[in-house]
Amino acid sequence: MNRIAAACILSLFLLAVPYNAIGQAYPTSADVASLPILADGTPVKLKVNRNLSSSDAKSGESVELEVIDEVHVGNIIVVQKGGAAFGTISAAQSKHSADHTAKLEVAADYLRLADGDKAPLRGSPTSGNTALAIGPSSVAGKDIKIPSGAEVTAYVNGNIVIDPRKFPQLGGSLTPIPATVLESEVTEITITSSPTSAEVYVDERLVGVAPVKVIVKNGDHTMAIRLAGYSGWGRTFHAAGGAMRFDIDMDKGANRELQYKDELLSTPASLCGVHECPAAPGDVARAARAKKAQQAKQPNSGSNQ
Repeated sequence: MNRIAAACILSLFLLAVPYNAIGQAYPTSADVASLPILADGTPVKLKVNRNLSSSDAKSGESVELEVIDEVHVGNIIVVQKGGAAFGTISAAQSKHSADHTAKLEVAADYLRLADGDKAPLRGSPTSGNTALAIGPSSVAGKDIKIPSGAEVTAYVNGNIVIDPRKFPQLGGSLTPIPATVLESEVTEITITSSPTSAEVYVDERLVGVAPVKVIVKNGDHTMAIRLAGYSGWGRTFHAAGGAMRFDIDMDKGANRELQYKDELLSTPASLCGVHECPAAPGDVARAARAKKAQQAKQPNSGSNQ
């Protein structure tokens, strides 16, 4: 049996069996649902951080806002006071327009949660409306001005699962983590390729041919995709539980090197950026770990530079 045939059998097995090598089930939607939730429609009080005017505002311009009050889920501080939120000017027109009507609208985008992640926002309690009700959106004969400090309420757009381990908590007993989540510190990875049947390597091991599903422990991993007649593709990724999907479009090439791309890269920095990377994925990952370990052994290494 050749390597490709064996890989095909392995991939079919992995697609059919939702367990890793030690028989540990990956997290299910039921597990995730047992975690605390920042509910859809939760109000968040914000204020504008600069003066806005229809006389000079530009459509598509970003608008920064500041969180006025903390938002809690139980005793978990999900949104901190002073945290950042962002909107976009969705309509702007000065009073000197052809119809002498000024327009100024700001659409809600997202806010930063206390763990650094983003939570999408909308402008009203009901879904589908992104416009923030800061002031009039249209006025005839004069420009619209919104002063710095103007307050507005935005609303969380969609349920956000909260992992209590990543957020500050108020006094009292800590929010417990469901046992099913603690026992399921693995991630289901689905990999597809176009064209299909590319060999898939995870952490330097052949795991099958695309499309394939594999189960990995949470943490940093390397992935490499190879197919005769196409350039090699590779990247690092961070598995954090649940399910992840990679849909890889292969480029024609000699397949002598792997290309590391940093789009959607979950780790803090790209290993090679967007260019041909001469090292194998395992070598690059080991070099990164060795550099990190060396830096950890040098106390205050950055303070004297």
